[in-house]
Amino acid sequence: MAKLNTHVMVTVLFLVIVSASSCYITNTTSRWTSQYSVASDVSLMIDFGNGTVLNYEGLVGTDVLNVTKSVVTVNITWYGDLAFVNAIAGVYNNVEGGLWWQYWVNEVYGTVASNKYVIHDKDAVTWRLTTSAFVQNHDREMDWTSVTILIGMILVGIGTATTLYFIMVRRE
Repeated sequence: MAKLNTHVMVTVLFLVIVSASSCYITNTTSRWTSQYSVASDVSLMIDFGNGTVLNYEGLVGTDVLNVTKSVVTVNITWYGDLAFVNAIAGVYNNVEGGLWWQYWVNEVYGTVASNKYVIHDKDAVTWRLTTSAFVQNHDREMDWTSVTILIGMILVGIGTATTLYFIMVRRE
């Protein structure tokens, strides 16, 4: 009977930890979900970096790439299910010059593949052919809020599993 109780406790502990982890992951990635809904009244600006800028208003789509492809030709390379943009409207990345097509949504730099960034009504998408805007800032202060919540959820799970274990041991 003790062996069965140990298996039950381990199973409960595992389920609590998995549940806590999935809640954490769901909360931290909600902007990049795979449940697409069509956004409307989206604006798109394409800045070629040479003074040429194209502007489009009132677009609809599900993600940054989808909206962009609705009005201009986009050349992409697929890496698994991630799209890497090589060219927009026939203008290619300039590897030698260090110029790459990069996007912003509502003036926030896009850090995921353009086909994975889900857009919402009235979002403003901007593409720029520019030097890399992606900066890994190792000196920035860590945001401990999410880490604290995850650790708290795990501790609650461990406490719950321990309590259940002792309740089961007392019944024997």
